[in-house]
Amino acid sequence: MKFYTFHHKKIPNDIVLKYPENSKHNTLVYIPWDDKYLNLIPDEYKKFFLISLPQLNVRTTDVHTACSLAFLDRIIELQSQPVNRRAVALSLILHDIGWSELSDQEIIDSLSDYQGLKLSKTSLGPKEKHVQEGVKIAEQILVDFVFDPPLTDEEKSEIIETVKLHDEPKKCSLNGQLVADLDRLWSFTHENFWQDTIRKNVIPEKYLENLYQDYKTYFTTQAGRTIAEELLKKRKEEIREYEKIDI
Repeated sequence: MKFYTFHHKKIPNDIVLKYPENSKHNTLVYIPWDDKYLNLIPDEYKKFFLISLPQLNVRTTDVHTACSLAFLDRIIELQSQPVNRRAVALSLILHDIGWSELSDQEIIDSLSDYQGLKLSKTSLGPKEKHVQEGVKIAEQILVDFVFDPPLTDEEKSEIIETVKLHDEPKKCSLNGQLVADLDRLWSFTHENFWQDTIRKNVIPEKYLENLYQDYKTYFTTQAGRTIAEELLKKRKEEIREYEKIDI
């Protein structure tokens, strides 16, 4: 694996990072959307994703959602109980759409003061606001989009409830818990791990250590923990490559 220098830190060559035009604040660093990420999305949900995409371009939410969707079938395979795959997929696409309504400062605050998975007091306000705004947007998209077959009233209600509660998964149904865990797997992916070393201003070795310390209590389902363990092993291998280079 090859690396390049971004903001005095080494980042894998296959991860493009940018600052917004109006700021050089570390926490606003993002991975720009590339159509290659569409390959991670199951075909039957691509049209809905593309309809939602214009409002997913804040806080790397577009790349985040696509990368999380890549684990959809894997997390369902690990379940012993029935799962509504469509409800999980649509909820995941919509869960973070509310970030599009927050200011740069609110996004900065949402990522401030922590270098692992635990939220700080500063981050809680924006987190709550993105949920409130997300529910409004999700409700409108579900009305406007023509589903085939149509969504049932039960599915619509569960999707909205999941958007509302995805940061409180213990209050969710199993479908909602899977959405929450798919959301949280983003922290363990190749893309976000290295992006967050910049955004959270933490060295890779320390960030990996923090993820290992927190992950067992971070996920609601055993399936989420199992996939996180697989991803942690991959990040550990990347750290070994990172340690070989001359910083």
